[in-house]
Amino acid sequence: MKKIIIIGAGASGVYLSILLKQKLEYQCEIIVLEQNASPLKKLLATGNGRCNLSNKDMSVDYFSTDQKDYVQDIIDQFDMLKQMNELGLYCVYQGNLLYPKSEQALSVKQVMMNCANELGVSFFYNQEVISIEQSKRYLVHTTHQTYQADYVIFAMGSEAGKLSGVNNSRYDILKKLKLDVVKSTPSLVQMTTLPVIKEWKGVRVKGTFSLLENNQCIHK
Repeated sequence: MKKIIIIGAGASGVYLSILLKQKLEYQCEIIVLEQNASPLKKLLATGNGRCNLSNKDMSVDYFSTDQKDYVQDIIDQFDMLKQMNELGLYCVYQGNLLYPKSEQALSVKQVMMNCANELGVSFFYNQEVISIEQSKRYLVHTTHQTYQADYVIFAMGSEAGKLSGVNNSRYDILKKLKLDVVKSTPSLVQMTTLPVIKEWKGVRVKGTFSLLENNQCIHK
């Protein structure tokens, strides 16, 4: 039996563990390592807690990648509404945005984790990966112990993970394995104000913003 370690128990790591178990069944052992004390931490915050799962307006132009054909194939073939329904998570579109019918991110977490646990995926928490060695097998060193694996999958997210507890750059681990790392670029980010207005933290609004220079609008 092959052992596969997935680093990161975010949405991609947890969902991938489910897909692998569904397709490989008893041919593999799946272990997910997460440095936080619980899984899917960022998922609980998405969509202001309502969990915006997908968007009808999908375009390869929205992705920073040098593999556009590969991304386009995923967009063409993957149906988020159908896939979530198969997990037992019933969803609806509100305009272009896809939400769980419950409009609660917690229900998404519960469905995904229940499915992963029923399939026999093992989760280990408070396991920050600090280095990986490659010999006959991979040795994955965390702050607490060392794991062996035949395959290692990185699903730990980007530097945006600092918002949910990532302490160190994960790119250093990739570079030490002599893997090519594409420079990351910001996508959806929060706005900051001076002074800080606490009442606005976490508030999502639709509106028009203007950038002024010498009282002249230079971008809108």
